[in-house]
Amino acid sequence: MSDTLALDSLEIKNFRAFKYLRIERLARVNLIVGKNNVGKTSLLEAVRFFADRGAPQDLLGILETREEAMPSRATIYNSDREDPSIRAEILQAVEAAISTLFYGRKSSAETRFDIGSLTTPENQITVRIVRQPRLSRGRQLQVSEQSLTNRNLDQVEDEPAIKINFGKGEEIETGYFALDRLVNRLSPRLYSSKSPSFFIPAIGLSNLDLERLWSEISLRPAKEQETTTALKIVDSRVERIDFFKPRDSRESIPRTLLKNNSEPIPLKSLGEGMNRILGLAMALVNAKDTVLIVDEIDTGLHYSILAKVWKLIFETARRLNVQVFATTHSKDCIEAFEQAIRENNFDDGQVIKLHAKENEPGEVEAIVIDKDILAVAMQEDLEVRD
Repeated sequence: MSDTLALDSLEIKNFRAFKYLRIERLARVNLIVGKNNVGKTSLLEAVRFFADRGAPQDLLGILETREEAMPSRATIYNSDREDPSIRAEILQAVEAAISTLFYGRKSSAETRFDIGSLTTPENQITVRIVRQPRLSRGRQLQVSEQSLTNRNLDQVEDEPAIKINFGKGEEIETGYFALDRLVNRLSPRLYSSKSPSFFIPAIGLSNLDLERLWSEISLRPAKEQETTTALKIVDSRVERIDFFKPRDSRESIPRTLLKNNSEPIPLKSLGEGMNRILGLAMALVNAKDTVLIVDEIDTGLHYSILAKVWKLIFETARRLNVQVFATTHSKDCIEAFEQAIRENNFDDGQVIKLHAKENEPGEVEAIVIDKDILAVAMQEDLEVRD
């Protein structure tokens, strides 16, 4: 097992809720807490964008998750984009949606946001909204599934685009992505099997996302066993799982075979917690050597099983070299996190408390609470969420 973490520290400038945020130290398992609207989800979004090396589909995923007013791909595809007035309307709407990614919702030529490590500035990501001049056949950089590659594409006069820089100095990659083409060309799914990181939103994963994860696990006995073991935390009767497509349904759903039963049943019939733990377990075992990001990790899970869930996360993350970032509002979840650390002598977890600085809008302080301080806080019944 490698001890290398995807991120050992983090600095964010002008992204979403943050005018500035600095986290000096990150652990293998990081639980993020803080008051409402302080920026917990924005922090997860920044980590995801960094882990995926500035993939533009992540930006679209953020906008979709937050229900920002982004025109749909169907709207763009079905519109007469050769009509100047329609084209201008589409581009204005897309640019307005993209501007929400910047602190203060600004999108002027001077506006940018930066995400990077404090110790390796050469890995910094910078994003701007720029204007592209008209060229008969302009040379652009376009994203492939694996990395940035050169590609010749027609450019349109004064076309708004996202400019993404990765790195600093001479070793820098630059990508330009026309906004309307970006929406039409790239899928803003919450989960993509091609993304380096794995993201589970607060609402959970769709059946399609779950099936895609399962396709990387099915017929791999070790991964199947780990997934089943996780489900047993919620219901010890679980023997096996698979996916099937009901009649007249467009998508497959997970089902399980319970001990002493001859017929499988839909997994969801055992409660919402089963689907939540299934998504969490499958993402975790597939996230080897990368990052797992979970918003509101305790959603749908009973407080009595949370310590077992954290134990599973710590052990699997350590074995597969996964770095985990999760948020919670729940005191029960924090107590279970500390219990798992204490009972199993884990030394690679911490709580990160986000605290908005008074009289300094957008300035957020990240307070790192290690296992020793957390243990004292739990013993003394001290509040660590605000």
